Amino acid sequence: MSFPAGSVAWMEAIIRNWFGFASPKSWQIQNTLHLYHGTDVFLTSSTGSGKTILMLASVIARSIMDRPHITLVIYPTHALMDDQVRFHLYIENLCPNHDLLGIACTL
Repeated sequence: MSFPAGSVAWMEAIIRNWFGFASPKSWQIQNTLHLYHGTDVFLTSSTGSGKTILMLASVIARSIMDRPHITLVIYPTHALMDDQVRFHLYIENLCPNHDLLGIACTL
């Protein structure tokens, strides 16, 4: 099935096919389209919510259309580290005998 380049359906198909997302969120599709069309996006969202897909899908989309460009992504690594430490401490307090990789414990 073919969709017009730059359309919502086209970008959704890219996200589904390239990244295996069964149901991309509408904010992911819309913001990816903004990036594809050259509009800057400032987005804050929790860790693991799918922000990286926006950048990657827009780069892939532009490459598909033979319109490569430079992409600058700024990651707040200190904030990410703080989130991970807080999560670890939360799990440690909740279940001292946890397996952090599997996050499995018996309460």
